[in-house]
Amino acid sequence: MTKKIHDSVSRPFVEDDGAGGHEPYVRANEAPVACAAADVNLPAAATAAVVTYAANATQKHVISGIAWSYVGGLPVGGNLKVEDVSGTTVFSMDISDQGAGVIVFPKPKKSAAINTAMIITLASGGAGITGKLSILSHWLEV
Repeated sequence: MTKKIHDSVSRPFVEDDGAGGHEPYVRANEAPVACAAADVNLPAAATAAVVTYAANATQKHVISGIAWSYVGGLPVGGNLKVEDVSGTTVFSMDISDQGAGVIVFPKPKKSAAINTAMIITLASGGAGITGKLSILSHWLEV
C-alpha cells in the first residue's frame, strides 16, 4: 500500500480512497527523518554554535525543534535565533541560565521562500562557556 504525505500537524488519520478502501496518510512532520551530523554543532568555548542549511533550489527548510546547552557557568549574552531569507531573524529568545534547554515547535518552522538558507545560531556564552546546539528534526518540503 502506498503512503501519502500530508503536511498537516494533527494526528495521523485514515481516509477513504474513493475505491471503498482506506489509505493511511503520514504527515511529513511525523515521518522518520535520518539522523545527520549537519544537525549538530559542538564548538569550542566562547564560540557561537551555528547550524546552517544551504539554500535548496526547489524546496523549503523545515525544523520541528531545537535543543541547546551552556556549560561552564552562566552565559553572558546567551541567545538562540533562527534566520531565514537572507539573514532575516524569524525567531529569537534570550537564554540567561546554564544547562540544557529545548523548544519544540507545535507547528514546525518552515522557510518563507524556496532557495534560501536557514541559519540557527546559539550565541557565544562568553569566556569559559561552551554552548552546544542540536536541531531535533530537519527536512525539506515544497
